[in-house]
Amino acid sequence: MATFRERFETRMTQWLNNEKSDTEVFPLDYDRVRAYLWSSVEARKTEEASSNITLFGGANYRALGSDNYNNMLRKRECCTGCVETYKLENLSMCVECDRVYCYRCADSSCFCDGELVG
Repeated sequence: MATFRERFETRMTQWLNNEKSDTEVFPLDYDRVRAYLWSSVEARKTEEASSNITLFGGANYRALGSDNYNNMLRKRECCTGCVETYKLENLSMCVECDRVYCYRCADSSCFCDGELVG
């Protein structure tokens, strides 16, 4: 299975090749949130293509919609580590899988070795 970075880059390339069409962003809301959050972190790491990464992350956010994004952040989720519930806005999410972690359980990576964002 392709990593999130590979899936992101494939989608971003399709998006760029199709004149930044809104139909080429991630189709699922949860993936759009991950893309938006990951792009914010990734764009700070490197100057290479950071503008495209940031633009594509923003396109996913716009496709998601600010109201939907805010509603998702208010949704309560269970931390994978301690199983306590928190609002999603207070959890870090893995870009590779659906695991989420609270501030106490979050490390630099997930059990699957995926990067945590949020």
